[in-house]
Amino acid sequence: MRIAQNIAVLSLIFSILALEVQGQICISEVMANPNNGRLPAYEYIELYNYGTESLSLVGYHLQVGNARSSLPDRNLAPKQYLILVSETGADSFSVFGNVAVLSPWRVLNNSEGTIRLFNASGVVQDELSYSNRWFKTASKRQGGWSLERIDPSYPCNLAQSWGESESAIGGTPGERNSVAKDSFIPPLAALVKSVDERSVRLSFGLPLSVLGALHVGNFQLSEQSAQIVDIQRDSNDLILQLSSPLVTDKKIILDLVDLRFCDVTYSQSLVLFNSSEVGFRDLIINEVLFNPKVGGVDFVEIYNRSSKIVDLAGWLLGNRLLTSASYFLEPGAFCVLTTSSALVVQDYPKAARDYFLEMPAIPAFPNERGVVLLKNKEGVPVDSLFYSASMHQPFLVNAKGISLERQGYDLETNAAGTFTSASVLSGGATPGYVNSVTKVEEDEKNKLFLERRTFSPDADGDEDFLIIGYSFSLDNAMMNVTIYNDQGWLVNRLVRNKSTGRQGEVRWDGLDEGGKQSPSGIYICYVELYNSSGHFQSFKEGFVLLNRLSNY
Repeated sequence: MRIAQNIAVLSLIFSILALEVQGQICISEVMANPNNGRLPAYEYIELYNYGTESLSLVGYHLQVGNARSSLPDRNLAPKQYLILVSETGADSFSVFGNVAVLSPWRVLNNSEGTIRLFNASGVVQDELSYSNRWFKTASKRQGGWSLERIDPSYPCNLAQSWGESESAIGGTPGERNSVAKDSFIPPLAALVKSVDERSVRLSFGLPLSVLGALHVGNFQLSEQSAQIVDIQRDSNDLILQLSSPLVTDKKIILDLVDLRFCDVTYSQSLVLFNSSEVGFRDLIINEVLFNPKVGGVDFVEIYNRSSKIVDLAGWLLGNRLLTSASYFLEPGAFCVLTTSSALVVQDYPKAARDYFLEMPAIPAFPNERGVVLLKNKEGVPVDSLFYSASMHQPFLVNAKGISLERQGYDLETNAAGTFTSASVLSGGATPGYVNSVTKVEEDEKNKLFLERRTFSPDADGDEDFLIIGYSFSLDNAMMNVTIYNDQGWLVNRLVRNKSTGRQGEVRWDGLDEGGKQSPSGIYICYVELYNSSGHFQSFKEGFVLLNRLSNY
Protein backbone atom coordinates (compact mmCIF):
# COMPACT_ATOMS: atom_id res chain seq x y z
CA MET A 1 0.00 0.00 0.00
CA ARG A 2 2.84 2.42 0.94
CA ILE A 3 4.62 1.68 -2.38
CA ALA A 4 1.40 2.49 -4.26
CA GLN A 5 1.03 5.76 -2.32
CA ASN A 6 4.62 6.74 -3.13
CA ILE A 7 4.07 5.98 -6.80
CA ALA A 8 0.92 8.15 -6.76
CA VAL A 9 2.80 11.05 -5.14
CA LEU A 10 5.65 10.78 -7.66
CA SER A 11 3.11 10.64 -10.48
CA LEU A 12 1.50 13.85 -9.21
CA ILE A 13 4.88 15.57 -8.93
CA PHE A 14 5.84 14.57 -12.47
CA SER A 15 2.45 15.76 -13.72
CA ILE A 16 2.96 19.18 -12.13
CA LEU A 17 6.50 19.41 -13.54
CA ALA A 18 5.20 18.44 -16.97
CA LEU A 19 2.60 21.24 -16.79
CA GLU A 20 5.31 23.75 -15.93
CA VAL A 21 7.49 22.61 -18.85
CA GLN A 22 4.71 22.28 -21.42
CA GLY A 23 2.94 25.57 -20.94
CA GLN A 24 2.35 28.41 -18.56
CA ILE A 25 -0.99 30.05 -19.05
CA CYS A 26 -2.29 33.20 -17.44
CA ILE A 27 -5.03 35.80 -17.61
CA SER A 28 -3.44 38.67 -19.54
CA GLU A 29 -6.24 41.17 -20.27
CA VAL A 30 -9.78 41.91 -19.11
CA MET A 31 -12.43 44.13 -20.67
CA ALA A 32 -15.12 44.35 -17.98
CA ASN A 33 -16.88 47.48 -19.22
CA PRO A 34 -16.83 47.87 -23.04
CA ASN A 35 -19.31 50.76 -23.10
CA ASN A 36 -18.33 53.99 -24.85
CA GLY A 37 -15.26 52.40 -26.42
CA ARG A 38 -13.82 51.91 -29.91
CA LEU A 39 -13.56 48.12 -29.63
CA PRO A 40 -16.63 45.91 -30.21
CA ALA A 41 -19.07 46.47 -27.36
CA TYR A 42 -18.61 43.04 -25.78
CA GLU A 43 -16.76 41.91 -22.68
CA TYR A 44 -13.70 39.73 -23.20
CA ILE A 45 -11.03 37.87 -21.24
CA GLU A 46 -7.67 37.21 -22.84
CA LEU A 47 -5.48 34.20 -21.97
CA TYR A 48 -1.80 33.90 -22.87
CA ASN A 49 0.63 30.98 -23.00
CA TYR A 50 3.97 32.41 -21.95
CA GLY A 51 5.64 28.97 -21.79
CA THR A 52 7.80 27.19 -24.35
CA GLU A 53 5.45 24.36 -25.37
CA SER A 54 1.86 24.04 -26.62
CA LEU A 55 -0.77 23.54 -23.98
CA SER A 56 -4.07 21.68 -24.27
CA LEU A 57 -7.02 23.40 -22.63
CA VAL A 58 -9.04 20.20 -22.33
CA GLY A 59 -10.50 20.06 -18.82
CA TYR A 60 -9.70 23.73 -18.05
CA HIS A 61 -12.37 25.88 -16.41
CA LEU A 62 -12.81 29.60 -15.98
CA GLN A 63 -14.68 30.83 -12.91
CA VAL A 64 -16.18 34.32 -12.71
CA GLY A 65 -17.38 34.98 -9.19
CA ASN A 66 -18.85 31.63 -8.15
CA ALA A 67 -19.90 30.42 -11.61
CA ARG A 68 -17.69 28.17 -13.75
CA SER A 69 -17.58 27.60 -17.49
CA SER A 70 -15.53 25.00 -19.38
CA LEU A 71 -12.90 26.24 -21.79
CA PRO A 72 -13.20 25.03 -25.36
CA ASP A 73 -11.07 22.15 -26.63
CA ARG A 74 -8.09 24.10 -27.95
CA ASN A 75 -4.33 23.84 -28.07
CA LEU A 76 -2.63 27.09 -27.17
CA ALA A 77 0.79 27.46 -28.80
CA PRO A 78 3.71 29.18 -27.05
CA LYS A 79 3.38 32.98 -27.03
CA GLN A 80 -0.16 32.69 -28.36
CA TYR A 81 -3.21 34.59 -27.13
CA LEU A 82 -6.77 33.35 -26.83
CA ILE A 83 -9.64 35.84 -26.72
CA LEU A 84 -12.61 34.47 -24.75
CA VAL A 85 -15.92 36.12 -25.62
CA SER A 86 -19.62 35.43 -25.56
CA GLU A 87 -21.27 33.71 -28.52
CA THR A 88 -22.79 37.00 -29.68
CA GLY A 89 -19.40 38.73 -29.68
CA ALA A 90 -17.36 36.06 -31.44
CA ASP A 91 -17.78 37.35 -35.01
CA SER A 92 -16.93 40.92 -33.97
CA PHE A 93 -13.64 39.83 -32.42
CA SER A 94 -12.57 37.40 -35.15
CA VAL A 95 -10.52 40.15 -36.83
CA PHE A 96 -8.28 40.35 -33.73
CA GLY A 97 -6.99 36.78 -33.96
CA ASN A 98 -7.54 33.59 -31.98
CA VAL A 99 -11.13 33.73 -30.63
CA ALA A 100 -13.06 31.16 -28.61
CA VAL A 101 -16.61 31.20 -27.28
CA LEU A 102 -16.96 30.74 -23.53
CA SER A 103 -20.34 29.20 -22.91
CA PRO A 104 -22.15 30.09 -20.89
CA TRP A 105 -20.59 33.58 -20.72
CA ARG A 106 -20.36 34.90 -17.18
CA VAL A 107 -21.03 38.65 -17.02
CA LEU A 108 -18.15 40.66 -15.57
CA ASN A 109 -18.83 43.23 -12.88
CA ASN A 110 -17.78 46.71 -14.00
CA SER A 111 -16.41 47.85 -10.64
CA GLU A 112 -14.66 44.71 -9.33
CA GLY A 113 -14.63 40.96 -9.57
CA THR A 114 -12.60 37.76 -9.29
CA ILE A 115 -11.65 35.49 -12.19
CA ARG A 116 -10.02 32.10 -11.59
CA LEU A 117 -8.47 29.79 -14.14
CA PHE A 118 -8.45 26.08 -13.18
CA ASN A 119 -6.31 23.49 -14.96
CA ALA A 120 -7.44 19.96 -15.81
CA SER A 121 -6.48 18.78 -12.32
CA GLY A 122 -8.73 21.37 -10.69
CA VAL A 123 -5.77 23.40 -9.45
CA VAL A 124 -5.94 27.19 -9.71
CA GLN A 125 -3.57 28.12 -12.54
CA ASP A 126 -4.16 31.86 -12.23
CA GLU A 127 -6.40 34.14 -10.19
CA LEU A 128 -7.23 37.81 -10.72
CA SER A 129 -9.23 40.05 -8.40
CA TYR A 130 -9.56 43.22 -10.47
CA SER A 131 -10.99 46.62 -9.58
CA ASN A 132 -11.88 49.73 -11.55
CA ARG A 133 -9.74 51.58 -8.99
CA TRP A 134 -6.79 50.23 -10.95
CA PHE A 135 -7.57 52.78 -13.65
CA LYS A 136 -5.51 55.92 -13.07
CA THR A 137 -7.49 57.96 -15.60
CA ALA A 138 -11.01 58.86 -14.52
CA SER A 139 -12.38 58.87 -18.07
CA LYS A 140 -11.07 55.36 -18.74
CA ARG A 141 -12.75 54.19 -15.57
CA GLN A 142 -16.11 55.05 -17.17
CA GLY A 143 -15.76 52.29 -19.76
CA GLY A 144 -14.28 51.38 -23.13
CA TRP A 145 -10.80 50.53 -21.82
CA SER A 146 -9.32 47.23 -20.73
CA LEU A 147 -6.98 46.33 -17.89
CA GLU A 148 -3.74 44.73 -19.10
CA ARG A 149 -1.14 42.62 -17.37
CA ILE A 150 2.36 44.15 -17.44
CA ASP A 151 4.42 40.95 -17.33
CA PRO A 152 2.90 37.44 -17.46
CA SER A 153 5.97 35.96 -15.76
CA TYR A 154 5.43 38.05 -12.62
CA PRO A 155 3.55 35.57 -10.42
CA CYS A 156 1.14 37.86 -8.54
CA ASN A 157 -1.88 39.72 -9.87
CA LEU A 158 -1.71 43.02 -8.01
CA ALA A 159 -2.83 46.53 -8.80
CA GLN A 160 0.87 47.30 -9.28
CA SER A 161 1.32 44.54 -11.90
CA TRP A 162 -1.62 45.62 -14.08
CA GLY A 163 -2.34 48.87 -15.88
CA GLU A 164 -5.00 50.62 -17.92
CA SER A 165 -4.59 50.05 -21.62
CA GLU A 166 -2.61 52.67 -23.49
CA SER A 167 -3.84 51.51 -26.88
CA ALA A 168 -5.64 54.13 -28.97
CA ILE A 169 -8.61 51.76 -29.39
CA GLY A 170 -8.87 50.93 -25.68
CA GLY A 171 -7.35 47.45 -25.60
CA THR A 172 -5.03 44.94 -27.28
CA PRO A 173 -7.06 41.74 -27.78
CA GLY A 174 -4.94 39.05 -29.41
CA GLU A 175 -1.64 40.94 -29.31
CA ARG A 176 1.12 42.11 -26.97
CA ASN A 177 -0.27 44.37 -24.26
CA SER A 178 0.34 48.08 -24.63
CA VAL A 179 1.68 48.27 -21.05
CA ALA A 180 3.88 45.18 -21.37
CA LYS A 181 7.35 45.25 -19.84
CA ASP A 182 9.60 42.20 -19.84
CA SER A 183 11.16 41.17 -16.52
CA PHE A 184 8.93 43.65 -14.72
CA ILE A 185 9.16 43.84 -10.94
CA PRO A 186 6.93 46.36 -9.16
CA PRO A 187 8.80 48.68 -6.79
CA LEU A 188 8.69 48.05 -3.06
CA ALA A 189 8.11 51.79 -2.39
CA ALA A 190 8.54 51.47 1.37
CA LEU A 191 7.77 54.63 3.34
CA VAL A 192 8.12 55.71 6.95
CA LYS A 193 4.62 56.73 8.04
CA SER A 194 5.43 57.69 11.60
CA VAL A 195 8.19 57.52 14.17
CA ASP A 196 7.98 57.88 17.91
CA GLU A 197 10.31 56.98 20.73
CA ARG A 198 9.51 53.25 20.83
CA SER A 199 8.03 52.34 17.44
CA VAL A 200 8.27 52.87 13.69
CA ARG A 201 5.30 52.45 11.32
CA LEU A 202 6.12 51.47 7.73
CA SER A 203 3.92 51.28 4.64
CA PHE A 204 4.66 49.59 1.34
CA GLY A 205 3.69 49.92 -2.29
CA LEU A 206 2.88 46.21 -2.29
CA PRO A 207 0.18 44.50 -0.17
CA LEU A 208 1.26 42.63 2.93
CA SER A 209 -0.87 39.70 1.74
CA VAL A 210 2.04 38.68 -0.54
CA LEU A 211 4.75 39.31 2.07
CA GLY A 212 6.64 36.25 3.20
CA ALA A 213 7.84 35.30 6.66
CA LEU A 214 9.52 38.03 8.69
CA HIS A 215 12.13 38.14 11.42
CA VAL A 216 13.85 41.02 13.20
CA GLY A 217 16.98 40.45 11.10
CA ASN A 218 15.12 41.87 8.12
CA PHE A 219 15.33 45.30 9.79
CA GLN A 220 18.68 46.80 10.77
CA LEU A 221 19.26 50.18 12.46
CA SER A 222 22.39 52.30 12.11
CA GLU A 223 21.80 53.58 15.65
CA GLN A 224 23.21 50.82 17.83
CA SER A 225 21.55 52.03 21.02
CA ALA A 226 18.14 50.80 19.79
CA GLN A 227 17.19 47.43 18.31
CA ILE A 228 14.09 45.95 16.66
CA VAL A 229 12.52 43.55 19.16
CA ASP A 230 9.07 42.84 17.64
CA ILE A 231 7.18 43.17 14.36
CA GLN A 232 3.41 43.66 14.16
CA ARG A 233 1.07 43.81 11.17
CA ASP A 234 -1.66 46.44 11.14
CA SER A 235 -3.78 46.51 7.98
CA ASN A 236 -1.16 47.16 5.25
CA ASP A 237 1.42 48.60 7.67
CA LEU A 238 4.23 47.06 9.64
CA ILE A 239 4.94 48.35 13.14
CA LEU A 240 8.46 47.84 14.42
CA GLN A 241 8.80 47.85 18.21
CA LEU A 242 12.09 49.20 19.56
CA SER A 243 14.15 48.09 22.56
CA SER A 244 14.85 51.68 23.63
CA PRO A 245 13.84 55.22 22.61
CA LEU A 246 15.29 56.67 19.42
CA VAL A 247 17.43 59.75 19.85
CA THR A 248 15.73 62.96 18.75
CA ASP A 249 16.68 65.32 15.90
CA LYS A 250 19.09 62.84 14.33
CA LYS A 251 18.79 60.94 11.05
CA ILE A 252 18.97 57.18 11.56
CA ILE A 253 19.22 54.70 8.69
CA LEU A 254 16.87 51.71 8.69
CA ASP A 255 17.94 49.00 6.25
CA LEU A 256 15.23 46.65 5.01
CA VAL A 257 17.05 43.43 4.14
CA ASP A 258 15.77 40.51 2.05
CA LEU A 259 12.05 41.13 2.33
CA ARG A 260 10.12 38.62 0.19
CA PHE A 261 7.09 40.00 -1.61
CA CYS A 262 5.50 37.58 -4.09
CA ASP A 263 8.70 35.48 -4.09
CA VAL A 264 10.79 38.49 -5.11
CA THR A 265 13.54 39.65 -2.74
CA TYR A 266 13.69 43.37 -1.94
CA SER A 267 16.11 45.53 0.01
CA GLN A 268 15.79 49.26 0.66
CA SER A 269 17.18 51.90 3.01
CA LEU A 270 14.97 54.39 4.81
CA VAL A 271 15.69 57.40 6.99
CA LEU A 272 14.13 57.51 10.45
CA PHE A 273 13.79 60.80 12.25
CA ASN A 274 12.38 61.30 15.70
CA SER A 275 11.78 65.04 15.88
CA SER A 276 11.65 67.04 19.06
CA GLU A 277 8.92 69.63 19.38
CA VAL A 278 9.11 72.42 16.80
CA GLY A 279 8.49 75.77 18.44
CA PHE A 280 6.69 78.85 17.19
CA ARG A 281 8.79 80.62 14.53
CA ASP A 282 11.48 77.91 14.51
CA LEU A 283 10.62 77.95 10.82
CA ILE A 284 9.72 81.33 9.33
CA ILE A 285 8.22 82.69 6.15
CA ASN A 286 11.17 84.36 4.44
CA GLU A 287 10.01 85.41 0.96
CA VAL A 288 6.71 85.53 -0.93
CA LEU A 289 5.99 86.03 -4.63
CA PHE A 290 2.25 86.62 -4.99
CA ASN A 291 2.24 88.63 -8.24
CA PRO A 292 4.38 86.59 -10.65
CA LYS A 293 5.50 87.48 -14.14
CA VAL A 294 3.18 86.61 -17.02
CA GLY A 295 3.16 82.83 -17.33
CA GLY A 296 4.94 82.46 -13.99
CA VAL A 297 3.83 80.94 -10.68
CA ASP A 298 3.68 82.01 -7.04
CA PHE A 299 6.16 80.75 -4.49
CA VAL A 300 6.74 80.90 -0.75
CA GLU A 301 10.21 80.50 0.73
CA ILE A 302 10.62 79.28 4.30
CA TYR A 303 13.77 79.32 6.43
CA ASN A 304 14.89 77.14 9.35
CA ARG A 305 16.15 79.55 11.98
CA SER A 306 16.38 76.86 14.68
CA SER A 307 19.37 74.69 15.56
CA LYS A 308 17.68 71.39 14.72
CA ILE A 309 16.71 69.43 11.63
CA VAL A 310 12.99 69.63 10.81
CA ASP A 311 11.10 67.01 8.79
CA LEU A 312 8.45 68.76 6.65
CA ALA A 313 6.39 65.59 6.09
CA GLY A 314 2.78 66.38 7.00
CA TRP A 315 3.34 70.15 7.24
CA LEU A 316 0.81 72.50 5.67
CA LEU A 317 0.92 75.74 3.71
CA GLY A 318 -2.53 77.08 4.48
CA ASN A 319 -4.63 73.96 3.94
CA ARG A 320 -2.27 72.41 1.38
CA LEU A 321 0.04 69.50 2.25
CA LEU A 322 3.70 70.24 1.65
CA THR A 323 4.67 66.57 1.26
CA SER A 324 3.70 63.18 2.62
CA ALA A 325 7.28 61.90 2.28
CA SER A 326 10.14 62.96 4.52
CA TYR A 327 11.85 66.20 3.52
CA PHE A 328 14.55 67.31 5.94
CA LEU A 329 15.23 71.02 6.36
CA GLU A 330 18.62 71.56 7.92
CA PRO A 331 19.36 74.46 10.31
CA GLY A 332 20.00 77.65 8.34
CA ALA A 333 18.52 76.17 5.16
CA PHE A 334 15.89 77.55 2.78
CA CYS A 335 12.98 75.71 1.15
CA VAL A 336 11.00 77.14 -1.78
CA LEU A 337 7.39 75.93 -1.99
CA THR A 338 5.84 76.16 -5.44
CA THR A 339 3.92 74.20 -8.05
CA SER A 340 6.62 74.46 -10.73
CA SER A 341 10.32 74.80 -10.00
CA ALA A 342 10.97 74.95 -13.74
CA LEU A 343 8.87 78.09 -14.18
CA VAL A 344 10.44 79.79 -11.16
CA VAL A 345 13.96 79.03 -12.43
CA GLN A 346 12.93 80.27 -15.87
CA ASP A 347 11.99 83.66 -14.40
CA TYR A 348 14.85 83.75 -11.85
CA PRO A 349 17.90 81.94 -13.31
CA LYS A 350 19.96 82.40 -10.14
CA ALA A 351 17.41 80.37 -8.13
CA ALA A 352 18.90 77.57 -6.01
CA ARG A 353 16.88 74.70 -7.48
CA ASP A 354 18.24 72.14 -5.00
CA TYR A 355 16.14 73.81 -2.31
CA PHE A 356 12.78 73.58 -4.07
CA LEU A 357 9.87 71.44 -2.88
CA GLU A 358 7.17 71.09 -5.51
CA MET A 359 3.57 70.81 -4.36
CA PRO A 360 0.57 69.71 -6.47
CA ALA A 361 -1.19 72.94 -5.45
CA ILE A 362 -0.57 75.90 -3.18
CA PRO A 363 -3.12 78.32 -1.72
CA ALA A 364 -4.25 81.26 -3.84
CA PHE A 365 -2.34 84.43 -2.99
CA PRO A 366 -4.22 87.53 -4.27
CA ASN A 367 -2.16 90.37 -5.75
CA GLU A 368 -3.54 93.06 -3.43
CA ARG A 369 -3.43 91.41 0.01
CA GLY A 370 -3.59 88.01 1.61
CA VAL A 371 -2.31 85.62 4.27
CA VAL A 372 0.51 83.09 4.18
CA LEU A 373 0.11 80.48 6.93
CA LEU A 374 2.67 77.79 7.77
CA LYS A 375 1.51 74.93 10.03
CA ASN A 376 3.29 71.90 11.45
CA LYS A 377 2.06 68.33 11.01
CA GLU A 378 -0.27 68.72 13.99
CA GLY A 379 -1.92 71.66 12.24
CA VAL A 380 -0.50 74.19 14.72
CA PRO A 381 0.57 77.54 13.18
CA VAL A 382 4.34 78.07 13.25
CA ASP A 383 4.42 81.38 11.34
CA SER A 384 1.99 83.60 9.45
CA LEU A 385 2.35 86.67 7.26
CA PHE A 386 -0.37 89.18 6.51
CA TYR A 387 0.92 90.81 3.32
CA SER A 388 -0.29 93.58 1.03
CA ALA A 389 0.95 95.20 -2.17
CA SER A 390 1.51 98.41 -0.18
CA MET A 391 4.49 96.72 1.51
CA HIS A 392 6.46 97.15 -1.71
CA GLN A 393 8.87 100.08 -1.98
CA PRO A 394 7.01 103.32 -2.85
CA PHE A 395 9.36 104.10 -5.76
CA LEU A 396 8.62 100.73 -7.37
CA VAL A 397 6.51 101.48 -10.45
CA ASN A 398 5.62 97.90 -11.41
CA ALA A 399 5.70 95.17 -8.76
CA LYS A 400 4.89 92.33 -11.16
CA GLY A 401 7.49 89.61 -10.71
CA ILE A 402 8.96 91.29 -7.60
CA SER A 403 8.82 89.31 -4.36
CA LEU A 404 8.49 90.55 -0.79
CA GLU A 405 11.57 89.61 1.22
CA ARG A 406 12.20 89.45 4.95
CA GLN A 407 14.94 91.86 6.07
CA GLY A 408 16.01 89.88 9.14
CA TYR A 409 15.45 86.40 10.56
CA ASP A 410 14.85 87.67 14.11
CA LEU A 411 12.34 90.37 13.16
CA GLU A 412 8.68 89.89 14.02
CA THR A 413 6.97 88.62 10.89
CA ASN A 414 4.16 91.18 10.82
CA ALA A 415 6.06 94.17 12.23
CA ALA A 416 6.26 97.23 10.02
CA GLY A 417 9.30 97.10 7.76
CA THR A 418 10.06 93.41 8.23
CA PHE A 419 9.16 92.70 4.59
CA THR A 420 9.97 94.87 1.60
CA SER A 421 10.55 94.56 -2.13
CA ALA A 422 13.36 92.36 -3.40
CA SER A 423 16.10 94.20 -5.21
CA VAL A 424 15.40 94.77 -8.89
CA LEU A 425 19.15 94.60 -9.50
CA SER A 426 19.20 91.10 -7.98
CA GLY A 427 16.54 89.96 -10.44
CA GLY A 428 13.44 90.75 -8.39
CA ALA A 429 13.52 87.62 -6.21
CA THR A 430 16.04 85.31 -4.53
CA PRO A 431 14.37 81.86 -4.35
CA GLY A 432 16.48 79.38 -2.40
CA TYR A 433 19.25 81.70 -1.28
CA VAL A 434 19.92 84.72 0.96
CA ASN A 435 17.48 87.60 0.44
CA SER A 436 18.75 90.66 -1.36
CA VAL A 437 17.49 92.88 1.51
CA THR A 438 18.75 90.81 4.46
CA LYS A 439 20.43 93.11 6.97
CA VAL A 440 24.05 92.32 7.78
CA GLU A 441 24.95 93.33 11.34
CA GLU A 442 28.44 94.53 10.56
CA ASP A 443 27.14 97.01 7.96
CA GLU A 444 27.28 100.31 9.85
CA LYS A 445 27.33 102.60 6.84
CA ASN A 446 26.73 102.66 3.12
CA LYS A 447 29.72 101.60 1.07
CA LEU A 448 30.45 101.73 -2.66
CA PHE A 449 33.67 100.56 -4.30
CA LEU A 450 35.19 99.63 -7.64
CA GLU A 451 36.63 96.14 -7.86
CA ARG A 452 39.39 97.50 -10.12
CA ARG A 453 40.36 101.00 -11.24
CA THR A 454 41.08 99.86 -14.80
CA PHE A 455 39.28 97.59 -17.24
CA SER A 456 39.64 96.67 -20.91
CA PRO A 457 36.40 95.68 -22.69
CA ASP A 458 38.07 93.74 -25.51
CA ALA A 459 36.29 90.37 -24.99
CA ASP A 460 39.50 88.54 -24.12
CA GLY A 461 38.02 87.23 -20.89
CA ASP A 462 40.28 89.36 -18.69
CA GLU A 463 38.94 92.49 -16.95
CA ASP A 464 36.24 93.01 -19.58
CA PHE A 465 33.85 94.81 -17.21
CA LEU A 466 33.90 97.67 -14.76
CA ILE A 467 32.49 96.10 -11.58
CA ILE A 468 30.80 98.50 -9.13
CA GLY A 469 30.24 96.79 -5.77
CA TYR A 470 28.08 98.06 -2.95
CA SER A 471 27.03 97.28 0.61
CA PHE A 472 24.20 99.43 2.01
CA SER A 473 22.67 99.59 5.46
CA LEU A 474 19.93 101.92 4.20
CA ASP A 475 16.39 100.51 4.27
CA ASN A 476 14.53 100.40 0.93
CA ALA A 477 17.50 101.86 -0.92
CA MET A 478 17.13 103.09 -4.50
CA MET A 479 20.03 103.87 -6.80
CA ASN A 480 21.08 105.78 -9.92
CA VAL A 481 24.40 105.01 -11.62
CA THR A 482 25.78 107.33 -14.32
CA ILE A 483 29.05 107.21 -16.27
CA TYR A 484 30.75 110.47 -17.42
CA ASN A 485 33.97 111.06 -19.35
CA ASP A 486 36.76 113.29 -18.07
CA GLN A 487 35.16 116.29 -19.80
CA GLY A 488 31.94 115.82 -17.86
CA TRP A 489 29.98 114.57 -20.86
CA LEU A 490 27.28 111.94 -20.22
CA VAL A 491 28.32 108.51 -21.52
CA ASN A 492 25.78 106.05 -20.08
CA ARG A 493 22.90 106.28 -17.60
CA LEU A 494 23.64 102.76 -16.43
CA VAL A 495 21.01 102.40 -13.67
CA ARG A 496 17.90 104.49 -13.14
CA ASN A 497 15.71 104.35 -10.02
CA LYS A 498 16.35 100.71 -9.20
CA SER A 499 16.00 99.06 -5.79
CA THR A 500 19.36 97.73 -4.68
CA GLY A 501 18.98 95.35 -1.78
CA ARG A 502 21.70 95.26 0.85
CA GLN A 503 24.60 94.04 -1.24
CA GLY A 504 25.35 93.52 -4.89
CA GLU A 505 27.17 94.77 -7.93
CA VAL A 506 26.59 96.63 -11.19
CA ARG A 507 28.63 95.98 -14.34
CA TRP A 508 29.49 98.27 -17.25
CA ASP A 509 30.71 96.81 -20.53
CA GLY A 510 32.13 100.07 -21.86
CA LEU A 511 29.26 100.82 -24.27
CA ASP A 512 27.72 104.28 -24.47
CA GLU A 513 23.96 104.85 -24.63
CA GLY A 514 24.05 104.41 -28.40
CA GLY A 515 25.60 100.98 -28.07
CA LYS A 516 29.03 102.06 -29.29
CA GLN A 517 32.29 101.17 -27.59
CA SER A 518 33.75 104.08 -25.63
CA PRO A 519 37.32 105.17 -26.35
CA SER A 520 40.19 104.78 -23.93
CA GLY A 521 40.42 107.41 -21.27
CA ILE A 522 39.60 108.52 -17.75
CA TYR A 523 35.94 108.21 -16.65
CA ILE A 524 33.84 109.04 -13.63
CA CYS A 525 31.24 106.73 -12.02
CA TYR A 526 28.64 108.84 -10.21
CA VAL A 527 26.13 107.05 -7.92
CA GLU A 528 23.09 108.49 -6.15
CA LEU A 529 21.59 106.60 -3.20
CA TYR A 530 18.18 107.53 -1.74
CA ASN A 531 15.00 106.19 -0.15
CA SER A 532 11.41 107.25 0.57
CA SER A 533 12.35 108.55 4.04
CA GLY A 534 14.33 111.43 2.49
CA HIS A 535 17.83 109.96 2.78
CA PHE A 536 20.17 111.06 -0.07
CA GLN A 537 23.82 110.24 -0.55
CA SER A 538 26.18 110.41 -3.54
CA PHE A 539 29.42 108.63 -4.45
CA LYS A 540 32.00 109.51 -7.10
CA GLU A 541 34.77 107.15 -8.25
CA GLY A 542 37.31 107.60 -11.07
CA PHE A 543 38.64 104.80 -13.29
CA VAL A 544 40.50 104.17 -16.55
CA LEU A 545 39.09 102.43 -19.62
CA LEU A 546 41.76 100.80 -21.82
CA ASN A 547 40.22 99.96 -25.18
CA ARG A 548 42.82 98.03 -27.14
CA LEU A 549 40.43 97.76 -30.08
CA SER A 550 40.27 101.52 -30.61
CA ASN A 551 42.84 103.97 -31.98
CA TYR A 552 44.56 106.28 -29.54
